Amino acid sequence: MAENKPSQERAERKDLAEREIVLANAYGLHLRPAKGFVERARNFKSRVTVRKEGLAEEADGRSILSLLVLQAEKGSRLVIRCRGKDAAAACADLTDYLEHLPYLPGEAPPGVAPPPSPEGPERYPESYYPPETEK
Repeated sequence: MAENKPSQERAERKDLAEREIVLANAYGLHLRPAKGFVERARNFKSRVTVRKEGLAEEADGRSILSLLVLQAEKGSRLVIRCRGKDAAAACADLTDYLEHLPYLPGEAPPGVAPPPSPEGPERYPESYYPPETEK
């Protein structure tokens, strides 16, 4: 039985992928990016977990509520771990998604000057608010 153990360990490592990312967008992992992350995670068969640096608990990558409980704001270090047959592809896709979250008015990728915004850096774009109703 000891002969099979090394091959099983190699198979486990092949089915496991892990990447670390620092959130760069100003609003962190709020509801909309969490929803997008969950939708992408559900496209893969691998189990996806996310851990925020400084927390012992891992969040389920297929649960919006679980991701929101992390309270991952700008600058948070996240570790994305995928386990399954498509772990490498899942981890690469989810990391890419978080690295390229859409930037909102008043923010920009690191090293790029933010575009001028008439709304100011602390305001979400109008599409985030429900349409006004006439009284």
